Amino acid sequence: MTVWGYPAAFGYDGEVPYVCQNIGTWQDGSRVQNGCTMVEGASGGPWLRDYNETTGLGTEIAVTSTRTDPPAYIDSPYFDNKIQTIYNNTANG
Repeated sequence: MTVWGYPAAFGYDGEVPYVCQNIGTWQDGSRVQNGCTMVEGASGGPWLRDYNETTGLGTEIAVTSTRTDPPAYIDSPYFDNKIQTIYNNTANG
């Protein structure tokens, strides 16, 4: 998966987007984790499956939510079909 964010601590300035490509793993049945080491400021950044560098598109399956201390992993709730249903219901007014 491809993870984007604007980390703004521990040497990052929050002004430049960073990208990390890493394999995600399941945590406790509803969360995913990966070995990206982004820090504060990266929260809310998208996690994209099947990211296409040419089009800039992919399927969003998560967003950066929390990290370990010291920074070694970030994690997120996994966007399943329930999230897609919520999006569809609100996107159409």
